[in-house]
Amino acid sequence: MDDELNQRLEDVLRIHLPAIEPDQEVPGEVPLVKLGLDSLRAVNLVLDLEDTFGVEFPDAMLSESTFSTRRSLLENLHVLLSGEGAQAA
Repeated sequence: MDDELNQRLEDVLRIHLPAIEPDQEVPGEVPLVKLGLDSLRAVNLVLDLEDTFGVEFPDAMLSESTFSTRRSLLENLHVLLSGEGAQAA
């Protein structure tokens, strides 16, 4: 599941990060804003993630820290997919 989750996240992030080359992996610790994520792209990223993973980000998770890096986003997706994210609302 983790490999599949990672690949699906990678696929979605590539759409919204213009600084990532086709043959380049999205780094886990580089701030997504340094890879081209701006406010408009972030809104579209949230919508795509919700559609792709069948989750809904509660307001408490709509923060800069949730979307700061690929790793932080992956950790928060794990929380949402485990059902614990509903408690953050």
